[in-house]
Amino acid sequence: MSYSLMDKETQLLVERNFSLTREIHECTQTNEFEGNQSNHLVNNFNPSKDVDLLLGKKLRLTLLEEPPFVIFERHPNGSIIGYKGYCYEIVRLLQTMYNLTYEFILPSDHSFGKEMPNGSWNGMIGMVVEQVVDIGLGPFSVTHSRSKVVDFSVGFYEDGNAILIPPAAEENRLLACTKPFRLETWLTLLSFAIILPIILWHYSNLFAIHYQERRSTLTKQYLFILGVLIGQSGQKLPSVGFSSRSLGAIWCLNSVVFASAYIGILMSFLRFPKLLPIINQLEELPGSHLKWVVQRGTALDTLFLEATTGVYKTIGDGLLNPQRGSLINVNEDGAHHVTSGSYAYIAGKSNLESLMYDDYTRTGICRLSIAQQEFFKINVAFAFPKNSPLKPFMDKKILQMVEAGLGIYWKKLYWPPSDGKCGKVKQSGPKSLSLIDLQGAFIILAIGSGIAFIIFLIERFPPLSIICNLIS
Repeated sequence: MSYSLMDKETQLLVERNFSLTREIHECTQTNEFEGNQSNHLVNNFNPSKDVDLLLGKKLRLTLLEEPPFVIFERHPNGSIIGYKGYCYEIVRLLQTMYNLTYEFILPSDHSFGKEMPNGSWNGMIGMVVEQVVDIGLGPFSVTHSRSKVVDFSVGFYEDGNAILIPPAAEENRLLACTKPFRLETWLTLLSFAIILPIILWHYSNLFAIHYQERRSTLTKQYLFILGVLIGQSGQKLPSVGFSSRSLGAIWCLNSVVFASAYIGILMSFLRFPKLLPIINQLEELPGSHLKWVVQRGTALDTLFLEATTGVYKTIGDGLLNPQRGSLINVNEDGAHHVTSGSYAYIAGKSNLESLMYDDYTRTGICRLSIAQQEFFKINVAFAFPKNSPLKPFMDKKILQMVEAGLGIYWKKLYWPPSDGKCGKVKQSGPKSLSLIDLQGAFIILAIGSGIAFIIFLIERFPPLSIICNLIS
């Protein structure tokens, strides 16, 4: 057996787990498939005959580029000069073991295959159905509609689908001053700030009458409560009445807690920006500002366009509406749409991870990210014409390769590293505060200054005061 096309790790795994000489010898002695009489294909499969079928033969194969399963190596002028990837490694190993040759016939419509209104199929599935090719390398998602017209090999990988989206962005800073507390906290604090001055004013007046002191004003009590809350120095507790002074002291203590918590959380929010993904799951996509694209002829194309209820139907309707989405012909176009900042690309997660990694490697910038939640997990397999004698043989070979550990090894070769720079939403470190970070505070300052100026005009020019009184 020639190992000239294999790397050293693959050679080692093959030598440990495969022996073509022993296999041929075993095939000539026994037929391990005779035991199962219920399967027509298995009953008609003769191992020695199928080994002879492959030895020195030429296979016609079809495939489409979908990293990391199939990767096209291209010349600078764009022409294809080679192939690699998980699916291709299976074929290359069989080429070495059985001295076979092959040719690739690419689908003219760049489609995996979808059933047409007249019942025929386009794309690679159509090529397999019409026996233009012997094997569709795909990689194909195994679906019920496809299994009616082709036979699938054993699944060699389970892949979920996900959504490629623009990178997570920093949270809006316009209302940064309100972020430390939730709405219910602000409402509770505001309620105490409104009610406590009234209680203190009432207590102070009662004790002022009793001790013949000067009565306090409600305005003074509000200034005391707010002054303590914002940390203004020089605030004095009520001068009479133990109960009113106790209530004022408790408010002072709680204000320290409120103010410290507010300042600490606000500084953390400003100096350590929180990165928020645009969406986390498919259900959130229709409600976002993003449009969406799906590759034409894929299993997702059929899934969405044939859905009758739920979010799948919503996505499918959007694909038919240019204002919300569209179908694309080439896988790479999906990533290009997403980098514009206004699109999401729905595809297999492994493919999206490769697109994201390749874009970062090329640009050095995280321009893409993946929504957290996967959906519609499905097996990936090869496609054969119905009753193809190659299918049982390929099933056995694929299982042997997986059991030998080659699947794990090829995944290490072609999948992006799990600790990739853009794989997860990462919080940035501390930073200096810019005008954008403090825009909320400056807006409050501007509004307050405007109100103060209006009051100044009313006080400075009595006629304005008279007009305001008349209006009120």
